[in-house]
Amino acid sequence: MRLLVVVCSLTIGCSSVIAVRRPLSAEALAEINAAIASSRTVSLTTTDGEVPLQGLPSPAPPACGSGNVKFGQACNLTEDCECGLACQAGRCLGSSLKAGATATGVDTDAQLYVGPITTEWLEARGGGVRPRSVPTAALQWIHLRNRGKGAIEGIGVGFLAGAIAGGLVGGIAGSQINDCDRCGFPFALIGAVALGVTAALLVGLPIGAIVGHRTTVEFDP
Repeated sequence: MRLLVVVCSLTIGCSSVIAVRRPLSAEALAEINAAIASSRTVSLTTTDGEVPLQGLPSPAPPACGSGNVKFGQACNLTEDCECGLACQAGRCLGSSLKAGATATGVDTDAQLYVGPITTEWLEARGGGVRPRSVPTAALQWIHLRNRGKGAIEGIGVGFLAGAIAGGLVGGIAGSQINDCDRCGFPFALIGAVALGVTAALLVGLPIGAIVGHRTTVEFDP
């Protein structure tokens, strides 16, 4: 597995591409599912076309099981799973309450899980939830979105853009002051910090949170 280009802009946010080659190794599957667990799955594309994944209804308060089966692993009963997980479609899904669990954010998602043979997720249908699956070999792309990471990246991109603009404006304004040959730099510094912080908080943060960091998992033939 390799991480390809990460592209950022103030208006469209940041995006990255993770390319994986078949056959999928255990390490590749673990990395894919870790990326899914920290993001919201938007859609997946198979050889039959794109499948949009909608969020699930608000879950009931998590049960506290007494088992040791971790998120995404096979199970028979809910009590086999870690505290906070429920046995659904033959796998422990939900948000684990155990320390160090990596299932953050998936309880509002379709809870996609990529296995070596089958890729499974949950779909809201007719007021309930039903499991769906496709062969993992049919996967072409998985599209993910992480709004928290996008907000952080938005702050960085907004500050950088604002600092450049503020530095230029401040430098020009300072150089126009009579009898002050060295006013350009301090004015440029003040302008860079002031406009950089303003752009980061008022522009970069909300845009980044709305757009989110988008990750595409691309399955090579």
